[in-house]
Amino acid sequence: KNIYIYDGLLCFLREAIAISSTDEDFICVTLDWWPPQKCTVHSGLRAAFSPLKIRLCGSLQNKVFYQTTRYHRNCFPFKKDEREMFGFTEGCLSLGRWDELNLFFAKSGALVIFGLNALRGRIINNNKATGLWHSMNADSLIQCTVEKS
Repeated sequence: KNIYIYDGLLCFLREAIAISSTDEDFICVTLDWWPPQKCTVHSGLRAAFSPLKIRLCGSLQNKVFYQTTRYHRNCFPFKKDEREMFGFTEGCLSLGRWDELNLFFAKSGALVIFGLNALRGRIINNNKATGLWHSMNADSLIQCTVEKS
């Protein structure tokens, strides 16, 4: 048995069966668009790992609002706030930034793995999510992206 203590919690890890596998060329690199306090990877790495599979989003993906042509509200960045889940407030991925990311993906030839804001609209209580996902904002981002392609 593997026993770990993380953030005051005692965790047991039982390695029984693989639930997933990746390609032999899979390399995990994080290129965050999060606030500077959370971003630690230098962009010069992208050339060394080309072609690259990029996973966009991550721990803050559930706190993202996507600005789109249909949802064009004011767009504010994440702010550090230790009282919030994951230590940051809700943030917004602006339409302009999304366009820049798509241009980067096209130029780099990267394959993109994208995480959505699947907790939007759900209620977290005792580490359990209940209620329905409000998928309209994510759907709008996908539609907007397809229309621009």
